[in-house]
Amino acid sequence: MGMWFPNIVIPGQKSKVSPALSPSDDAGRFFHMVHLGDSSNDIWHSWYDGQSRTWSENKKIPGQKSKASPALAFYQQRLHMVHLGDSSNDIWHSWYDGRTWSTNKRISGQKSKAAPALAASGGLLHMVHLGNSSNDIWHSWYDGATWSENIRIPGQKSKSSPALSTFGGPVGGPAGVLHMVHLGNSSNNIWHSWYDNSTKAWSQNVVIPGQKSKSSPALFNREMVHLGDSSNNIWHSTLDENNMVWSENIRVPGQKSKAPPSLSILAGILHMVHLGNSSNNIWHSEYHFSA
Repeated sequence: MGMWFPNIVIPGQKSKVSPALSPSDDAGRFFHMVHLGDSSNDIWHSWYDGQSRTWSENKKIPGQKSKASPALAFYQQRLHMVHLGDSSNDIWHSWYDGRTWSTNKRISGQKSKAAPALAASGGLLHMVHLGNSSNDIWHSWYDGATWSENIRIPGQKSKSSPALSTFGGPVGGPAGVLHMVHLGNSSNNIWHSWYDNSTKAWSQNVVIPGQKSKSSPALFNREMVHLGDSSNNIWHSTLDENNMVWSENIRVPGQKSKAPPSLSILAGILHMVHLGNSSNNIWHSEYHFSA
């Protein structure tokens, strides 16, 4: 059985909204974090070195601002980011090649009233997001050159940002299955669905029994964390993919957040970052699967 280790504040980094995490490559050494400023819409970037177990200093990404949390995913040897505009619902896209960030470009015809989500699956970079003014969930993908038109996912709505991850195969590979979790249209229930790359269709979403959250959940591989139904406590559960059954959620001891957390896996260890219970400090903790 696994165990969560105590969370540690990341020195010199604060954010007014949830940060985002993503691994950077297949080497299993680094993962990256982007977040807004302590009181500004500037977007900042830092990374964690799993060998030295230290965070880099965060650096402001030039010319990029967002009014909501950005989203990150690794695709075609680049770290990709999507985010809302500084004051608009437009969605912007940029990437990091290991040295510099590209200029962000507006994704034509796509807007969202809340933060989007990203994940690579089936050789494509997938994005899901809410409508410009509705709770409908929309889906589009990037093939390395252009974005597809976004398509509304039938029968699925959420009152806050959805979360995406790929598992059931290598990340970005043809066997990888894209999974999504999201809150209800007007409830705190958490719903789960998945996307079939071969048929290009979403499954019907199914409510996860006994799990509720007051804000967006976070998903990485089979692991999900979320806030409480009405509290800042953080809860953790795991999907049994063979039976498509979620484990009972267990409260992460001693850890609370005022905003949704974010997850990543590095060298077989699950990492979580989250804001403080009432502060803009960013905290980091680890879950060891066999402690």
